[in-house]
Amino acid sequence: ALDLHKDTVKVIFTGSSQEGLRRMFSLAKAPFFHFGQNLPFPELDRHFTDHLIKVFYTATKRKLDNDELWEIFQEMQKIPQLVRALVERIALNPTLSLEEAKTQLLADVFNDRAFANSWEQCSALERLLLHEIATGSSTLFAMHTRSRLAKTLGISSLSVPSVQSALRILQRKELIGQYAERNGYYIDDPNFKNWLTQTTSV
Repeated sequence: ALDLHKDTVKVIFTGSSQEGLRRMFSLAKAPFFHFGQNLPFPELDRHFTDHLIKVFYTATKRKLDNDELWEIFQEMQKIPQLVRALVERIALNPTLSLEEAKTQLLADVFNDRAFANSWEQCSALERLLLHEIATGSSTLFAMHTRSRLAKTLGISSLSVPSVQSALRILQRKELIGQYAERNGYYIDDPNFKNWLTQTTSV
């Protein structure tokens, strides 16, 4: 149907998994192979949180603090779904403050058993690499990084092929993705990234 009406119907595919979207259009056996192209969306700015506050006021006739919601949005890594869920929670629970609603929401996210299961199914090296990626490391193959990881693992050395193999496994598990032109990796689910940095240690 989309092919037949492509001159009049324009489609935008979005999702929480950048790697999953990439595969939809890049794998030869995928149903949308070469159907479209991947374009990164810019991060939402303060206009988004101000809009949420206006919608909240229209629905509830109650006011929220613009500055506080914008600050929370930034603390949540600018994940739209999270801050939208936060405002919805306050709409349904009038006695909650923004800070209380944030604490409850993040607790719900961090207690998600799916994240814990994913973590538990990873090897020690995979967990270390997940932490490196979540904290923004771009030197996964560098000698100093591999030496540090090897020391943590209690081994004499860690080879580049070993790191590459572990990264490929994490990609197959759909936990990480790779930026275009192979210039680094990212945690595929931003909620999982928050879970990693807030609730785990290696």
